[in-house]
Amino acid sequence: MSGNPHVLEPPDVRGGAEQIAAELRSVARPASLATVVKRPRFALLVTGQTVSQFGDKLQAMALIALVGARAQVATSGIELAKLAIVFTLPMIVVGPIAGAFVDRWNKLRTLVLTDGLRGIAVGLMPAAYAYTHGLWSVYVLAGLAFLLGVFHNSAKLALIPDLVSHNELLPANAALALIGRFATVFGIVGGGLILSASIWRRIGWPEYAAGFYIDAASFVFSAIMTVFIGARMLGGRHPPAPTATLRSLHPVHAVRSAFAIVGRDRTLRFAFLTIALLGVMAASGYVLLVVSVQTVLGNGTKGVGLLGGMTAVGMIVGSLAIGTVGTRFDKGTIILAAMSLLGVAMGIGALFYTFAAMLPIALVGGAMLAPVMVSQDTLIHEAAPQDSRALVFSTRELVLGVVFVLTAWTVGGAVALASRAGWDEPYRALLGICGILFALVSALAALAHIRGRRRNHVR
Repeated sequence: MSGNPHVLEPPDVRGGAEQIAAELRSVARPASLATVVKRPRFALLVTGQTVSQFGDKLQAMALIALVGARAQVATSGIELAKLAIVFTLPMIVVGPIAGAFVDRWNKLRTLVLTDGLRGIAVGLMPAAYAYTHGLWSVYVLAGLAFLLGVFHNSAKLALIPDLVSHNELLPANAALALIGRFATVFGIVGGGLILSASIWRRIGWPEYAAGFYIDAASFVFSAIMTVFIGARMLGGRHPPAPTATLRSLHPVHAVRSAFAIVGRDRTLRFAFLTIALLGVMAASGYVLLVVSVQTVLGNGTKGVGLLGGMTAVGMIVGSLAIGTVGTRFDKGTIILAAMSLLGVAMGIGALFYTFAAMLPIALVGGAMLAPVMVSQDTLIHEAAPQDSRALVFSTRELVLGVVFVLTAWTVGGAVALASRAGWDEPYRALLGICGILFALVSALAALAHIRGRRRNHVR
């Protein structure tokens, strides 16, 4: 029980053997979404994250609204590109060492501190813009908020095994994925209505200011929920790191240390290989599908938004499915089978190359994507050493980001070469080729994985 002290509390003298037996029965009971949300500490984390992620979507819309209102039509694209850099630069620069630091810190205190500081940074954005009359001040504060978010996410992912029992890790990850997708849908759909409400003009706030203030309040709410998770966990101290391991705080050594951990464990190797494959698939779909819908099929940005909304709805369905019945199946098989179906969906998209056909395909694709991501997170939770979880998760994000960027450039270059070679409908052709390749590779890997499990079972 000492390996998971926040799920199985030490019994008091009154509880005795009956309390121990009850706790062991709760761990042995088949886990589902319903069981994990009944864990008081995990429920508090989920509640805080739900409100915080909804606020994040409002902040994103507020930033876009501010850029659109401030920038000229000719330069708005450049300003949005700057905003994209603000989103991604913190992970590229700090990602490799964020996990190494978080593994040495009290994770609950890290969550509270990063939420509080993000609330201050976001809440200052309207005043900073009003004082400087320039977007650069907003970018600085947004960059700080996203930088703190890197540490926050590493701590959150590393904390989950301390809040639920081992057999509840998969539904716990499914619950977090589920609220993330709900926040996306409601943030996008409801965000426009909230920001355009007339009440903000009555009290003298621009639309974007309301989004920033609501997001700041959501961070404060999340911090309060985290405090309620447990004062004992907040007050705990992580053992000091040996001097020899402090070298891992350098980005190069942090990545090298993480890959050494992954290389020594078969489960982690499998998880990271499938994460890299998922990055290739996601980047290919992003380039080929987004451009197809926006320009080739002529549905513009509105069409892309609708496609993204259908994908998010599909991920809600997939998160519910994996969280309800996912514990009955092998996670490696789930990952590879779902990836194979994602490839099939891409191939069908190329076959029926119309916007109307893309919508149900996006729905199915989202339903397959959620089990892949939830299962990968669970494998890392189960296999990563307790004192290196955050490091492994931050390296996962780095690998996914690097693979995504490299694949996006490669696929974009392939489209350009195909166009010069005179291919008809190069986006459609490459979408079909990629879909077939992904489906075949994933299916063959799934068969090999199943055979390997059977051989191990016989032994």
